[in-house]
Order: sequence, then C-alpha cells, then structure tokens
Amino acid sequence: MINISEYIQHSWLSGIHEASRKPSKGLVDYLLTGPVAIVSQIEQKKLEFTISDYKAVTDSITFDINRFSSASFESISSVSRLTNIPKSAAWIVISTYYAAYFAGHALLRIFGTSCSNIDTTTARHFTSIADTYGQRNGVTIAAGYYAARIDRSSSTIKIESMGDKGVHEAFWQEFLAAIKKTSEHVLGLDDPSGNNQIVYLKLSNLIRIITKNGKNGGNWLSFVRNNVNYRHEMGTWFPYTNQSTTFSNAILTKHGNWIVDPMSIELDLGNKDDLLQFYNACIFIVNLCRISLHRISELSPHKMPLVESGSLKLVRLITG
Repeated sequence: MINISEYIQHSWLSGIHEASRKPSKGLVDYLLTGPVAIVSQIEQKKLEFTISDYKAVTDSITFDINRFSSASFESISSVSRLTNIPKSAAWIVISTYYAAYFAGHALLRIFGTSCSNIDTTTARHFTSIADTYGQRNGVTIAAGYYAARIDRSSSTIKIESMGDKGVHEAFWQEFLAAIKKTSEHVLGLDDPSGNNQIVYLKLSNLIRIITKNGKNGGNWLSFVRNNVNYRHEMGTWFPYTNQSTTFSNAILTKHGNWIVDPMSIELDLGNKDDLLQFYNACIFIVNLCRISLHRISELSPHKMPLVESGSLKLVRLITG
C-alpha cells in the first residue's frame, strides 16, 4: 500500500513536525505579539516580517492546523443520511464541501502558507509595527484577505494581498498552486519503485477535478457548493429531480464511513457524474489532511501534542 503522506512530506514546511508546545494562538495573533520585526518598507497590500523564533512560528501554525483540521473532521461527521428520504443530499454536499475547505486550509499551512483575513484592527497593528521600525513610509496596510508564506531559510514571513477575489475563490487558487507544486516535486523524486508516479497521477487527477468546466483557479468545488446551496440545483433538494442514481447509491454506502486511504478514492475523470466527482474529491482532501497529520505525528519526537490531543483525538472519538 502506498502511503501518500510519505511522498508529499518533502513539500511540507520545514520543521513542522518539530512543534512541541500547545500554543493558545495562531499565526496572525503571534505576529501581533511575538518577537518579530519589519525591516523593509511596506506597501499597502504587501509586507514582510523578519522572525527570530522560528520554533514559535511553527507552534502557532500548528495551532491553526489543529483548529482547521478539527473543523474539517467534525463537519464531515456531523450530517447523516436521512433513511426516510434517502435522496436528501443537499446538506451532505454542503458539509462535505466545508470539510474539504477546512482540510485544505490545514494542508496549506502544513505546506507553509496561511490564508487569513486581516481585519482593520489587525491591519492598523501591522502598520504600527512598520512605523516602529521606520518602514511605514506613509503607507497604511489595507484590510483584506492575505496569504502569508513562511520561509525558514530567510527567517521571513511574506504577507501579500490575494486581490479582490472572493475568499473561497482566492483560497482555492492558492490551494491549487500548492498541489501543483507538490505533485511536480513528487514526480521528481528518485523512487525506484515508481510509486511516486502513481502519487503524481492521483494528485494530477485532483487538479483536473478542481479545475473542471473552466474553473482554472481551482474553485470548481466551490462552484458546485454554490449551485447546491444558493441555486438549489443538481437534484439534491426535494423532489430530487435528475439526481444521479450513481451518486445517490455511492453516498448511501460511503457517507458515515469517510475515513479511508486517500489513494483508494476514485478520482478518474472518466466518471462524468459531477456530484460523485465532487464528493470523492472532497473526501480525498479531507483524508489527505488526516493522513498527513498522522505522518507528522509519527515523525515528531514530541508526538505533536496539540494535534494528538486535538484533531487526531477527535478522529479517535468519531471512530469509537
């Protein structure tokens, strides 16, 4: 059996498995209070922090990974099939989407990128820090949705606005870039078994699904969620007109048993059932997150205490 986490771990944030403490705050709050500096002039939607305590940064990222992965695992487990109306699937679709969305946030942080909303108060604090170090240059940081990229080699965190896109659209674009980069890294590994090529193909199939129907920014899952949640389409609401029997049968047998090996999940685009592809892609992302956390914990000399007592403990509670 191929453990996909052993292949993608080469793209993880350096030192992520070494987190040992149980921090009470995530990355954004750490930047507001931790030992950081701004040593280059800021722009309205771009700034760079210099960090002196890298360990504290990985600990704060672990805090965020734990809260997002916990939200993912609870979301996927909280909605059950209604036996008296077995075709009722709308809330399963919606909750499955959010499970994947939260898991994607956790995975992005494992890869070293944090997507976060910076509100007006936080933006003012960042501006004040820049002013303290003489790097404001008359600029005020704008509130908005930002990507923070951690670079251990340069001891920096580069924070840049993700533009005027909606939050979900912006997130999936960043997630797509991370999966593309990871898949290319996996393909380039020296692996006599050739299993790296199988993992590469699996990740490539995920990329093809999340970029379906011209959604080149990777937001196809969000597009499906919107169709179900706001337009009440795709036969997921009563009277379930044109709902795919394949999808209905698959959800009937699969939902509630979502904890599986991600490599066993079918992502082949030969299946034209949009809802089934949506569901499988979401479950794949959730399990990719879950198995990555297990791998991080295995590699950690401290057993990653925050996650072991947090989201992985939640998985154990769910499975009994």
